[in-house]
Amino acid sequence: MPFLKKKSFIPLFCMLFIIEINESRLFANNINNMKELLPEIITIQTAGYIGFVAIGIGHSYYSNFWETGLFYGYVPESIGGCDIHTIAWKNSFYPFEYAPLEKITVSPIYFGITMLCALDKNLYWHSATDAPQWEGYYFPTGIHFTFNIGFKILKESSSPNTYHSLFIEISSLDIYIKSYLYDDNEYLGLRDIATLAIGYKLILNILN
Repeated sequence: MPFLKKKSFIPLFCMLFIIEINESRLFANNINNMKELLPEIITIQTAGYIGFVAIGIGHSYYSNFWETGLFYGYVPESIGGCDIHTIAWKNSFYPFEYAPLEKITVSPIYFGITMLCALDKNLYWHSATDAPQWEGYYFPTGIHFTFNIGFKILKESSSPNTYHSLFIEISSLDIYIKSYLYDDNEYLGLRDIATLAIGYKLILNILN
């Protein structure tokens, strides 16, 4: 069974970083302005399958309807049984928002999807070839997708073009969702397939 090599971290990170930079160039109004290549959003998050602690940088597009970012996450051995490093490409979509108070905006519900890559020699990125090919059973262990539903509150800072945001998400892995849908005996409940994530965002409107 082929396993993920540690040295795969370098080309993987470079690939995802290039994707993030290319998004900036594609969606920015003026690609010659170097400000548009700088991250607008800095995020710190705990849980949500990305890691015990994770930090990310990203951008927002379409009047803040879509946020996309690249994350690095870490789970220490004391929690995960071994040190686990992750790289994640996280996307969130905000269809609703309202302003209950001055300088405060609330997104009562938003949706997201994350591509999660775990970096460990004992994990593999494709279905096992030396095991019985039961449909949907032998998932890759090193790469997954998470599906997120969340709540976000945004507050304008006293500093120009600066915002602070707190968010809370319910997340589930693709393998957990499929197991839940195939669970004819109803052994699994929603609590068994979901986890809670909490995070903070510093948002800088650097183009203003």
